Amino acid sequence: MSILGSLDVIDLMPNGTPEQVYNRTRECILQGTDIVGTACDVSFGTSLENLRAYVRACKETPIPKYDNVEDLIRQIGVGIGRNIKENVLGGMQE
Repeated sequence: MSILGSLDVIDLMPNGTPEQVYNRTRECILQGTDIVGTACDVSFGTSLENLRAYVRACKETPIPKYDNVEDLIRQIGVGIGRNIKENVLGGMQE
């Protein structure tokens, strides 16, 4: 079974920064998503920089090794922590 992890085409892709797109793409990969893509099409207004950030994250992010459960859990935890910091806490510094 393959898992498709989607990138938000309503807000993230057209309105987010390249760094946000990169981080969300990376998070999807590290959480074990087999295919990272947009929820449907790419929204009008999505910048070329955001598309490049998506492609760069796909190229640069190592695919988790499923045979190393501890490493996989650690990577998932890092992704969840980053998501909470960015989306719940608004990127607040500790």
